[in-house]
Amino acid sequence: MFSDASTTGIGGALCVCRNDIWMPCSSFSRKLIPRERKFSATELEALALLETVEHFSLYLFTDHQALSGILDGIPSSSKLTRWKLKLADYDIAIEHIKGLHHPIADSLSWQGWSEPDSPSQDDSQ
Repeated sequence: MFSDASTTGIGGALCVCRNDIWMPCSSFSRKLIPRERKFSATELEALALLETVEHFSLYLFTDHQALSGILDGIPSSSKLTRWKLKLADYDIAIEHIKGLHHPIADSLSWQGWSEPDSPSQDDSQ
């Protein structure tokens, strides 16, 4: 995420880095209200940072029904419990979407990927 502030507004962008080039996926901006125009440069930059994080707080859609309750329920394995604890560090909500209505991530997960260089530490446990 990137954020910035000026004397008239704040903005932020959610970006992805490909080949050392940052490309925006989504962005937002807004004008400052009169009270905010009196903020110091540091306060304006902090406001931009805060609102960027809040704007892009994570909202995850999945086509696996059971995952929509993973944050609230009791995980069915020790691995899911460890992953639930890792996810607790993030402000996320998970919502189930039927696979038919989930083409973006669904198409990405079905690509012919090569084998990973090394398995995730949690995958081996």
